[in-house]
Amino acid sequence: MATGLYVPHLVEMVLVPALTAIGLHSEAAVALLLGTLSQESHFAYLRQRGGGPAVGLAQIERATADDLAYRYLRKPNKARLRQRIVAHLGYDPTILTPERLHERIDDDLRLTVILMRCRYLPYPLALPSPENTLALARYWKAAYNAGGKGTVEEFEDNWERRVAPYWPRPE
Repeated sequence: MATGLYVPHLVEMVLVPALTAIGLHSEAAVALLLGTLSQESHFAYLRQRGGGPAVGLAQIERATADDLAYRYLRKPNKARLRQRIVAHLGYDPTILTPERLHERIDDDLRLTVILMRCRYLPYPLALPSPENTLALARYWKAAYNAGGKGTVEEFEDNWERRVAPYWPRPE
């Protein structure tokens, strides 16, 4: 059984700094991304369990990563976001070859978090409350896993087992 990353360190050292650097930090965003990571990889897997096209801790499918890097982030109205991403990462993911982009998703948690957050940006509804696990699960299913095998119930179960004990951080 995979043990995964320590959630408070992931929040403090990766999620909050990356989201802040690109101007997209909120408690709701942190909660949604924690739930996504818990559901998609159990905070542990860098390759899709059972094989498949998903890469990195967020289990982003290669085609989705390519679309985000080579289409979405190159839109003129995303220029400021792209500038912030480049400033934070120290490199521009939109000019990497697809192979190198996928490798970076595996080995750069900051890029993984940024692409994961960008995956949610086109979804038209506001982020749900960070305290509402059911709403987070439904949002994930509609915006991140539409057509996928994951279920709202699995998301909620993974949240209770892998996120709730650590976040929000007990005082």
